[in-house]
Amino acid sequence: MDITQALEFISAYVATEQPVVFLQGPLGAGKTYLTNQFAKTIAGITTHLPSPTFTFLQEYKCDWNGKKRIVHCDFYRIETQNAEKVLEQIGFWDYIDSSTIVFIEWPEKAGDIVSALPHMTVNIHQLENGERNYECTK
Repeated sequence: MDITQALEFISAYVATEQPVVFLQGPLGAGKTYLTNQFAKTIAGITTHLPSPTFTFLQEYKCDWNGKKRIVHCDFYRIETQNAEKVLEQIGFWDYIDSSTIVFIEWPEKAGDIVSALPHMTVNIHQLENGERNYECTK
């Protein structure tokens, strides 16, 4: 599906179910871009959301469909054996509630502790022509 369809799928999911979205794809696939597009076109956030690679997560206030904030996470630098400790230190679990939309890049780096969360997954595939294909699953 294209990005418009992916954003519609994500919107429907986070509006009615646990609002956790796993973003998967290789480096440079567009995970942060997709998060920005959701924040701007759906949640009405006007600021640019930079990749939280070095801070692990960034929080943004919003007022969309009962959601009060978007949290953008990037777990690329987490070592799986230390994931539980790191997630506790950054306060990750404080954001898992029905009023927060959580986008997680590289969720597999945090291992089973995060994969057990109810979530949807968006796999981003880069096509040879430079376009992207989005595969959304619950």
